[in-house]
Amino acid sequence: IKPEEVLVIHDDITLSVGETKVSQSKGAGGHNGVADVKRLLGEGFARYRIGVGGKRHKEMALSDHVLSQFLSEERKHLEAQLDKFFKELEVLVDKDLSTAMNEIN
Repeated sequence: IKPEEVLVIHDDITLSVGETKVSQSKGAGGHNGVADVKRLLGEGFARYRIGVGGKRHKEMALSDHVLSQFLSEERKHLEAQLDKFFKELEVLVDKDLSTAMNEIN
Protein backbone atom coordinates (compact mmCIF):
# COMPACT_ATOMS: atom_id res chain seq x y z
CA ILE A 1 0.00 0.00 0.00
CA LYS A 2 1.32 3.42 -0.94
CA PRO A 3 0.97 6.14 1.72
CA GLU A 4 -0.87 8.32 -0.81
CA GLU A 5 -3.61 5.65 -0.97
CA VAL A 6 -4.29 5.76 2.79
CA LEU A 7 -6.68 7.95 4.79
CA VAL A 8 -6.18 7.92 8.56
CA ILE A 9 -9.10 9.12 10.67
CA HIS A 10 -8.13 10.17 14.17
CA ASP A 11 -8.88 12.36 17.15
CA ASP A 12 -7.15 15.71 17.60
CA ILE A 13 -6.89 17.60 20.89
CA THR A 14 -5.89 20.84 19.15
CA LEU A 15 -9.32 21.10 17.51
CA SER A 16 -12.52 21.92 19.35
CA VAL A 17 -15.02 19.10 19.79
CA GLY A 18 -16.47 18.19 16.39
CA GLU A 19 -14.22 20.48 14.35
CA THR A 20 -12.61 18.71 11.40
CA LYS A 21 -9.49 19.26 9.31
CA VAL A 22 -7.84 17.40 6.48
CA SER A 23 -4.08 17.36 6.24
CA GLN A 24 -1.22 15.52 4.63
CA SER A 25 2.48 15.22 5.46
CA LYS A 26 2.22 16.80 8.91
CA GLY A 27 4.09 15.61 11.95
CA ALA A 28 2.46 13.25 14.42
CA GLY A 29 2.00 16.05 16.94
CA GLY A 30 2.45 13.66 19.84
CA HIS A 31 -0.30 11.32 18.59
CA ASN A 32 1.02 7.79 19.12
CA GLY A 33 -1.30 6.19 16.58
CA VAL A 34 -0.30 8.63 13.85
CA ALA A 35 3.37 8.14 14.76
CA ASP A 36 2.92 4.38 14.30
CA VAL A 37 1.29 4.84 10.90
CA LYS A 38 4.15 7.15 9.84
CA ARG A 39 6.69 4.60 11.05
CA LEU A 40 5.00 1.80 9.10
CA LEU A 41 3.95 3.62 5.91
CA GLY A 42 6.18 6.66 5.72
CA GLU A 43 5.06 10.17 4.73
CA GLY A 44 2.27 11.16 2.37
CA PHE A 45 -0.93 9.67 3.80
CA ALA A 46 -3.99 11.87 4.25
CA ARG A 47 -5.45 12.56 7.67
CA TYR A 48 -9.05 13.36 8.60
CA ARG A 49 -8.80 14.87 12.07
CA ILE A 50 -11.83 15.13 14.34
CA GLY A 51 -11.51 17.47 17.28
CA VAL A 52 -11.98 16.18 20.80
CA GLY A 53 -10.94 19.42 22.51
CA GLY A 54 -8.19 20.00 25.02
CA LYS A 55 -7.86 18.74 28.56
CA ARG A 56 -10.69 19.77 30.86
CA HIS A 57 -8.28 20.43 33.71
CA LYS A 58 -4.69 21.59 33.45
CA GLU A 59 -3.58 18.91 35.94
CA MET A 60 -5.26 16.10 33.99
CA ALA A 61 -2.93 13.64 32.26
CA LEU A 62 -3.31 13.77 28.49
CA SER A 63 -3.87 10.01 28.35
CA ASP A 64 -6.72 10.36 30.86
CA HIS A 65 -8.28 13.05 28.70
CA VAL A 66 -8.16 11.20 25.38
CA LEU A 67 -9.38 7.96 26.96
CA SER A 68 -12.21 9.57 28.95
CA GLN A 69 -15.88 9.62 28.00
CA PHE A 70 -17.31 12.72 26.33
CA LEU A 71 -19.47 14.98 28.44
CA SER A 72 -23.19 14.74 27.66
CA GLU A 73 -23.26 18.02 25.71
CA GLU A 74 -20.11 17.01 23.76
CA ARG A 75 -21.68 13.68 22.82
CA LYS A 76 -24.86 15.43 21.64
CA HIS A 77 -22.78 17.88 19.60
CA LEU A 78 -20.84 15.04 17.96
CA GLU A 79 -24.01 13.10 17.19
CA ALA A 80 -25.45 16.22 15.53
CA GLN A 81 -22.29 16.41 13.37
CA LEU A 82 -22.47 12.82 12.03
CA ASP A 83 -24.02 13.79 8.69
CA LYS A 84 -21.29 16.40 8.20
CA PHE A 85 -18.59 13.82 8.98
CA PHE A 86 -20.04 11.33 6.48
CA LYS A 87 -20.38 13.98 3.75
CA GLU A 88 -16.79 15.11 4.27
CA LEU A 89 -15.56 11.52 4.11
CA GLU A 90 -17.46 11.05 0.85
CA VAL A 91 -15.68 14.12 -0.55
CA LEU A 92 -12.34 12.61 0.50
CA VAL A 93 -13.13 9.35 -1.24
CA ASP A 94 -14.72 10.81 -4.38
CA LYS A 95 -12.39 13.75 -5.12
CA ASP A 96 -8.67 14.37 -5.24
CA LEU A 97 -7.06 15.35 -1.95
CA SER A 98 -6.37 18.97 -2.89
CA THR A 99 -10.00 19.59 -3.85
CA ALA A 100 -11.24 17.81 -0.73
CA MET A 101 -8.94 19.89 1.49
CA ASN A 102 -10.25 23.10 -0.08
CA GLU A 103 -13.86 22.04 0.46
CA ILE A 104 -13.46 20.73 4.01
CA ASN A 105 -10.89 23.08 5.51
